[in-house]
Amino acid sequence: PNPGRFTFAGNASTRKHARAVNPSMRLGREDHRALVGCRPSNIGAEMGPESEENFDGYLKDVRREQLRAHRSAVWLLTTYRVLRFVGVLAAALTPVLAALNSPKWWTVGVGAIAALAVGVVQLTRIDELSILDRDRSDRLLRELRYFDNHWGDYANDSERNHKLIENVEQIRRSWEINRQQLVRRTLETEPRQHKERDADA
Repeated sequence: PNPGRFTFAGNASTRKHARAVNPSMRLGREDHRALVGCRPSNIGAEMGPESEENFDGYLKDVRREQLRAHRSAVWLLTTYRVLRFVGVLAAALTPVLAALNSPKWWTVGVGAIAALAVGVVQLTRIDELSILDRDRSDRLLRELRYFDNHWGDYANDSERNHKLIENVEQIRRSWEINRQQLVRRTLETEPRQHKERDADA
């Protein structure tokens, strides 16, 4: 006998009465197949691709974050260098303009540009922001490279997805803490600079 089927002993009238009392015995072959398809093992198998799809979305997000961090680091570093160059150039031109008896507003304007460029760099700490983004980009790129090549922590296929999430979230948390510390240092520096200006005045 087929172990996947069951038989019901009794005559025709008894079986008819049983179906009336228990409607589930009226299930046909199609319904039986539907119920078999709903067993827990099949449900887990159907949810596997969905979980894999969610991880693929997470992985794409990490790759985009790495590219954004790299572009941000390049842009911030370029801006910092431009501001520093403008500040140094303006500071060097100020005494030259004064010695050449140039119009006063030229000298004052160039001196103001030098002070503004230096002030923007000190206020925003754009150079340190560039370093933070570059560090985040390099660390994420390293994790992605190791993940793609099954190196290091990612040699075990059963644990590599979980390990990537763990390492990436640690990198993100470290970056957030460093940015918060940078903001605190900036806020602590401003009152000190104001006090020094008041003392000089």
